[in-house]
Amino acid sequence: TSLGAYPTFNFHIAGVGGRLVTVAYENDQESLDGLLGAVRKDKAPLVYLSNPDNPMGSWWEASEIIRFIEALPRTTMLV
Repeated sequence: TSLGAYPTFNFHIAGVGGRLVTVAYENDQESLDGLLGAVRKDKAPLVYLSNPDNPMGSWWEASEIIRFIEALPRTTMLV
């Protein structure tokens, strides 16, 4: 997830013994490419995407989210 996203995401990850990987914002917005890179690097089984993002209030258009979904590995679940 992005570095500043909802802190409760970590509660779920910690509850199942996982490790939360965060990606820094770019231009005051989540970086879809940064998230995708982290997913691939860490072979993440799960990725959280806040849309709209909290606390920044930024959002991604549907076409950008579809591109992100299509680029995710088949083994990664998007939440």
